[in-house]
Amino acid sequence: MAVRLPAHHVDAPPDGEAAGAIVAMFAARGPDEVTVTREVRGGTYRGSRRELEQALAEIDSVEGLALVRRYLESQEEDDGKVES
Repeated sequence: MAVRLPAHHVDAPPDGEAAGAIVAMFAARGPDEVTVTREVRGGTYRGSRRELEQALAEIDSVEGLALVRRYLESQEEDDGKVES
């Protein structure tokens, strides 16, 4: 399933809170896999629950979710541009 949510849609998170909304999606019980692709001011980044679990061992803990949030916030600050 894909969801496209324009930035000014009534259900979109406020500016600066996209990371919190994405963390909530990753933390929610449901499908084993959640993948988010986000366009930020001309850049794009992708986050996958499965990949983050592999990197962090567990993202369901408070500490794991805090690390995921920090990662997503860094992607938002970097305009989604990942250094190669």
